[in-house]
Amino acid sequence: MPALVEKMAQSQVWILGTSIYCNGPTGQFKTFLDRCYSAKPLTFKGNRVILVIPLGAGDARSARHTVGMLTDSLGKKKIFTTLIAPGVFGLGVVRRYIDVMAAARRAGREAIERPD
Repeated sequence: MPALVEKMAQSQVWILGTSIYCNGPTGQFKTFLDRCYSAKPLTFKGNRVILVIPLGAGDARSARHTVGMLTDSLGKKKIFTTLIAPGVFGLGVVRRYIDVMAAARRAGREAIERPD
């Protein structure tokens, strides 16, 4: 985790993603976020987070809330955009969603190019 946190500290944009199971982020994602709290003393270069949420059913509110708490605690980063891909039940299925893929490309480009 220390090596990952160091890379995060050098990044302009974070892209964080989790599937939604039982209306919440996965256990692995929650564990990752819990471990990020140790990074508080670091100064992060960027301030934007792109949140990616594929989900088969349910809604993405709890994942947005959970990630929002993390970004607030780590230097007031803001969620630049949230990409939601509903109806995604299998690996690679999201590639069929041309509009979601285009939105992902656009979000990445804008997060880097658009000034604060």
